[in-house]
Amino acid sequence: MPAHTSESKVFATRVQTAMSLCADLNALAFTDLAGRAEKLTEIFGGPLPDSLSILPPFYTDYGLHTTFGERVFINQGCFLLDFGRVTIGDRVLIGPRVTLSTSGHPVAPDERFDYITHAPIVIEDNVWIGAGATIAPGRHDRPRLRGRCRHSRREGRAPAERGNRCERRRAAHAPRAGSLHTAGVAPPPTLAENVCARQGPLPTGARKRCEKSGVSSAKQYPRHGEHRNDLGD
Repeated sequence: MPAHTSESKVFATRVQTAMSLCADLNALAFTDLAGRAEKLTEIFGGPLPDSLSILPPFYTDYGLHTTFGERVFINQGCFLLDFGRVTIGDRVLIGPRVTLSTSGHPVAPDERFDYITHAPIVIEDNVWIGAGATIAPGRHDRPRLRGRCRHSRREGRAPAERGNRCERRRAAHAPRAGSLHTAGVAPPPTLAENVCARQGPLPTGARKRCEKSGVSSAKQYPRHGEHRNDLGD
């Protein structure tokens, strides 16, 4: 949205209104649930689900571009910058001090004050956003399902029973016969092996630590400045 246009002036007016309504909301007694519901209806410009729970203090800079599902819970101290539109699904939990920001400014310094950039945020059903998280413009967040992949859960069957895309992806990345992972190739040296092998003559204490870790301290590389070929001879 370009600055200094009729659209930007309408936006600026709405920002002032939304912030004023948020100040009124946050000044209410915590037990005044009826007053809180009334103010939230004004902030978001229409009726809200009865199961929606927003704990003050709460802040928004627009308010008219947010939709809520059922049983949404928003904890204290959250910021909802919704000019670019925010969609929140059913049974979403949002922890304290979370920011959902759909708008910003161009990165280039010479354009930074000339435009407001924006992109929507979509929070799907059953997502839990932890405390202090910041959701940037354009995010589309889905719940993480543990134990079974989300493709299997849709069908109500385990991955092995379906042979779904997650199972196929795992099979595609499995080590092949004869590869480095299955051919008995020694793993890369550990940090202890690197340290013990490169230090040259070791003090008694360091030599004991090397021997205790199973690394030979007899191998000594040439000092700095001396020639050593790529095989370490």
